[in-house]
Amino acid sequence: MSLNLGRLIVALASCGILCEGQAFGQGNQTCKLQDLQGTYGFTLKGDNLARGVGYIVAGILTSDGSGNITGSGKQTVGGQVSDAAFTGTYQLNADCTGTTHLQFVGGVQSDLFFVLVQDGEEAMMVYVGPGVLENGNAKRVHAKGKS
Repeated sequence: MSLNLGRLIVALASCGILCEGQAFGQGNQTCKLQDLQGTYGFTLKGDNLARGVGYIVAGILTSDGSGNITGSGKQTVGGQVSDAAFTGTYQLNADCTGTTHLQFVGGVQSDLFFVLVQDGEEAMMVYVGPGVLENGNAKRVHAKGKS
């Protein structure tokens, strides 16, 4: 079930390429690893086509600006509610696209794609993999410079 959370994060990230708006790094600005730092609230929604089950996840993730991420939340998978917790690493490219590798409690791993937008205040994610479709977003809990 935690695999769904990771795939949803990927789905949300890819939306930045497909959705309207500019990525943070477009134009004269470029992104650096430190631009993804802080606590973000996130939601993810998806369908595991192979298993014929839908899911929704909401939670908090924290990135340290040095390539590490942790998070937790609640998920509903096929009507069953459970906790989801993960740790991982991320990379952020100059064009504000990035990838993350997540390790969920229970051993499930997931590789994701994201786009950082709105001056680093939001990330859009989308994951389309074998038998799974997901999308979602993450928004900074507190604006930069505020606690």
